Amino acid sequence: MKKLMTMFFCAGLAVVLASCGNGGTTLSGIDIAKFDTVINEKPVQLYTLTNKNNMEVCITNFGARVVSLMAKDRNGAFVDVVLGYDNIAQYMDSVASPSKFGALTGGKDWEYQVFDAEQIDKQTLKLTLNSPEDGTVTATYQLTDDNALDCTFEATPEDEKFLALTPNSYFTLTGDPAQAGTNMVLRIYADKFIPVDTTFTATGKLRDCYGSSMDFNKGRALYELIGDTTEHQIKIADGFNHQYVLNSFKNGKGESMIAASLFAENTGIFLEIFTNEPTLKLYSANDFGKSDVAGKNGVKYPKHVSVVLAPQNFPKAPAKAEWTSANVKSGETYKSHTIYRFSTK
Repeated sequence: MKKLMTMFFCAGLAVVLASCGNGGTTLSGIDIAKFDTVINEKPVQLYTLTNKNNMEVCITNFGARVVSLMAKDRNGAFVDVVLGYDNIAQYMDSVASPSKFGALTGGKDWEYQVFDAEQIDKQTLKLTLNSPEDGTVTATYQLTDDNALDCTFEATPEDEKFLALTPNSYFTLTGDPAQAGTNMVLRIYADKFIPVDTTFTATGKLRDCYGSSMDFNKGRALYELIGDTTEHQIKIADGFNHQYVLNSFKNGKGESMIAASLFAENTGIFLEIFTNEPTLKLYSANDFGKSDVAGKNGVKYPKHVSVVLAPQNFPKAPAKAEWTSANVKSGETYKSHTIYRFSTK
């Protein structure tokens, strides 16, 4: 895989540097031409979605990645609320820039595959991948007029297999990705979470959140809990790297019930998450700040700068009897639906 990605990088970088295709600059400041390339004889581009409120989301068909997401703060100024890179070369280089920034994961190397793209209208993008291992995979992104990024992921495998389609946007609502985002207030509507061992493999047990530093039910600033090394789960992860079992799933309400929210007081940006998935993966950028790799605008992202809030299926193993089967049978379609809705307060 490493050798293959290095080959992609060398070939792709030459094309990027020579490219004079799609031009222009996005609201987030990205040079569109820096995403115009060819990988494995398939064209790669940056696609822009806009709604009636001038909100903007930029997505590349390389890994079905969300590259930037511009949401308004309480003063009406636009803020890019996701981490990432501002050129395709860095996304392609898995050796020097290892990251799943904004990618759809859950199958074999989806984050490094080129999806076929169809921009249905200025607010909707459909991406399709025909994978030998995973069958037909589609990702449909719609930027709605109520300022939500509506994500529908589907997969129809040819053989029965485990699937957990997972979006991997790294959210920071503070407007300053050069600083830790631990002032953000996180709320997860979940009474239980899934503990992990030292290899971050699910133990197969469930643990109550209440009364511990794993409890976000009432909304807590990340800094209040993330340094609690007396909590073994936080200590081994150096932060959070856990799946929470959502009350919305437990109560059978799915995306009609809020699953989680994130708020930054300094910008007033408020993010609400709705999903049909049973769990929410929380990752607090525990491994950041260890290299000189720069993200968008040359910013070096520090430790705990952001959080991944990724709805997904139950873990593959060890399974519990009360968990629904994560396996999808041959010819069946697995559908994952998540809404990220932005507002201010």
